[in-house]
Parts: sequence; C-alpha cells; structure tokens
Amino acid sequence: MEPKTLRTVIKGRLEGWAPLMDPEPGGLGFTGVYEKWLRDGDPEEAGTTPDAFTTGGRIRPSIVVWHGERNPHPSPNVPGWAKWDTILPIYLYHYPGDHGKGVLEAAVLEVEAALT
Repeated sequence: MEPKTLRTVIKGRLEGWAPLMDPEPGGLGFTGVYEKWLRDGDPEEAGTTPDAFTTGGRIRPSIVVWHGERNPHPSPNVPGWAKWDTILPIYLYHYPGDHGKGVLEAAVLEVEAALT
C-alpha cells in the first residue's frame, strides 16, 4: 500500500470530485490528476505521461499536484526534528481559448470546494 502524503490525499480528493472530472457539459472535463510534471513522449520512456496528451501532442485538460518547496520553519530548533513549511501548488491545464479560460476559472472554485 502506498503511504499517504498530503499530495496523494489531495490527488485522491480531486480525482473523486465529480464537478472537475465529469465530462462536459455536466462537469468540467478534466481527464487526469497527476503527482508529477507532465512529459509527452514514448510510453516506455521513464517519466513520461502519454495519457495526458492528445495524439497531436496537445496537453489534455489535466491537473498536477506538485511537490512544492520546503522552507525551514521559523520555530525554535528541536534536536532530532526537522520542521518546515511546504506549499503544494496545483496546476490546472486546459486547451487555449475562451472556452478553456472559462473552464479554468470555474475549476479554481471547484478545487477550493473539493479541498475545504
């Protein structure tokens, strides 16, 4: 069983959020949620995510929950403990154009609703 991290919990929550993942017009039509940067290429090549791209190489409507930066926490040092704050950016991708822009604006609100 894969260990749960904040990133995997967020990914699971977004994958299960129907308003984001259901096809248009009922939902926003996102096709996948990923925990790694999206790279097109040969499916056998390590690190690629071919299912996130069309056959023409365009990125599909996708969501990436990135690992974020670790910033040292300003609280007093405790020997043996590492403390840091982290930011988990969430990237939303859609096709260019007015429709995609509208979907992305709606998706921001749905991501917030899914995570609160």
